[in-house]
Amino acid sequence: MTAGQATAPTSEGDRSEALTRIALILILVDVLVCVLAVVDGGNRPNRHFIEGGIITWLNALQLLLSAGVACLIYRRRTAENVPPGEAAGFWLLVALGSVYLAIDEVATIHESIGHYLQEHHVPHPPLLNGYGDVVLLLYGVLVLAICWRFRREIWRDHQSLKFLALGATLLVVSESLDFFGVHEGRERFWWSVAEESCKFTGFGAMLGGVLLRARGTVAPRLLPMG
Repeated sequence: MTAGQATAPTSEGDRSEALTRIALILILVDVLVCVLAVVDGGNRPNRHFIEGGIITWLNALQLLLSAGVACLIYRRRTAENVPPGEAAGFWLLVALGSVYLAIDEVATIHESIGHYLQEHHVPHPPLLNGYGDVVLLLYGVLVLAICWRFRREIWRDHQSLKFLALGATLLVVSESLDFFGVHEGRERFWWSVAEESCKFTGFGAMLGGVLLRARGTVAPRLLPMG
């Protein structure tokens, strides 16, 4: 056995530890990207955080990666002959939802729906800044319903759950900043940075959680085996 083989991950625990490090690195890289984007923005710190900016495209990339990994989990759970209602179906929904959100990121679907509601004089919701926020709330309600339906599958892996919970928390903070934040004056630049940074890092944490959940499916392909 060579030295490389001796140190290669050879067990589920080793793969789990390696993927945990990857998940943490993903979050740190996201934070670093946000800091660099603010610095490069100069007098307009949210320059790269606006719709169509680089953060939007990187966010879409993270979501597409999550969708790809979720598809691998779906295939594995299907091969295990698990009833779709119990597990496999959840990961298919995660994959489809991630693709949709990636498209929404770059095509601003929820904003377009919000403009449609405004043009048709739908009553403005209290406390919210815009009609697009109504659509985001509906997204949130749908996600909560799905998570409750498949709660056993989500709770099945506590290590993955930690990253998924962190991601969900950051996304809630992001949407709260959007709903109740300042959207006028120079302060709006920093509110925008905070909102989009939380969302970007939140989806990064989600990607890490999905990767951890996929160990045994993805890990053997990514990590050398002894």
